[in-house]
Amino acid sequence: MLVAMPLDKHLLSEHVDDTNPLSALLKGHLWVERCINRGIGISAPHASEFNADRTTFALKLSLALAFGVVPLTFGPTLRKLNSVRNSAAHRLEHSMTADEIDSLVATMPEPFASIIRADDPPAERLSTYLNALIFSLETLNTQREYEREHAEVLSVYRAGVIIHKAFGKSDAEADALARQTANPPAAPDIDAVWLVEPG
Repeated sequence: MLVAMPLDKHLLSEHVDDTNPLSALLKGHLWVERCINRGIGISAPHASEFNADRTTFALKLSLALAFGVVPLTFGPTLRKLNSVRNSAAHRLEHSMTADEIDSLVATMPEPFASIIRADDPPAERLSTYLNALIFSLETLNTQREYEREHAEVLSVYRAGVIIHKAFGKSDAEADALARQTANPPAAPDIDAVWLVEPG
């Protein structure tokens, strides 16, 4: 079963801002997996044929990377996250060390890595890492979902821009004329990633 979202900002914060790094890691890994599941569900023409519940994280990640659901630049950090999570989850006495957290942070691609401050406490570095990773993945999902839901009108709009520019219109004129014809909906903004809070 593939999962629909947007992200519940409060629940995510409760899970990955946990002062216990092991708990934050395990819950953060689940959030990342949900984002990958959602990305596959959005991207696959026959997503109902994919049983995400019976598939390992490693296989889902390989599929997501191979089909462009997740950018290749995220591959190393997601593999490292899975490796650290597997190591931690299968040892009863395990507790996250600053070195393990730093090994995760070191794999985060730019520009995301630069928001993780080296002088923050380890639990906070892990929280920032997980928040940035999850938010990035879900932002991509939100953009991909917009593209899928509005593919036809966006194609007409983009073709209109190209045609008007080919006939000598400026970028602004071509955009305005193509919008008159196709009337594409506004692209999602960053707030579309978060669950809308009631009231």
